[in-house]
Amino acid sequence: MADTLTASAHESCVFVTALGKNAAGLRHELNPLALRFLALFLSILGCYYLLTLSPLVDRYLIYSTLECTADASGWLLSLAGRSATVHGVTIQGPDFAIRIQRGCDPLEPIILFGAAVIAFRAPLRKKLPGILVGGLVLFALNLIRILSLCWTIRNYPGWFETVHQEWWPALFIILSLVLWVVWIGWAKKSYTNANA
Repeated sequence: MADTLTASAHESCVFVTALGKNAAGLRHELNPLALRFLALFLSILGCYYLLTLSPLVDRYLIYSTLECTADASGWLLSLAGRSATVHGVTIQGPDFAIRIQRGCDPLEPIILFGAAVIAFRAPLRKKLPGILVGGLVLFALNLIRILSLCWTIRNYPGWFETVHQEWWPALFIILSLVLWVVWIGWAKKSYTNANA
């Protein structure tokens, strides 16, 4: 029994020593550009989340964005021939009502996308159009999300929570990531062609 414990302890020491060597080796292999990206990305996100704690930012940026989203969604519903009125952040139809709350706005995905674009090493002339176009695409995607939720609650109310809480958040994250990868390809291609 003592021999078994000694052998196990020896194996554990060898494993920890190997981990220590790998961890020490890993420290030397970390890419400074990746560390720079991560530090800048997290700093931008941290600043955003700190700002959102302010009642002024909440009232004048976030709530205004919620109202704008509700107004644009109501307008699109009317354009599609659906009767809908908007009261603040609530879209009311003849047989449905949706209140747009914090988290239903496109700000967080836009900030995440913008932070990733800013943190990525590329010329400023590639970042600005990327953030502008990406922000507009994400705003439009959010409107599609709101319209699809209006349609779902009207036609398939039993599916509303699943679509709202599971499908759209996953789809939004995936599409935001795809948009960022597309931007990287465009920025790198343009940057490489300009330097060729």
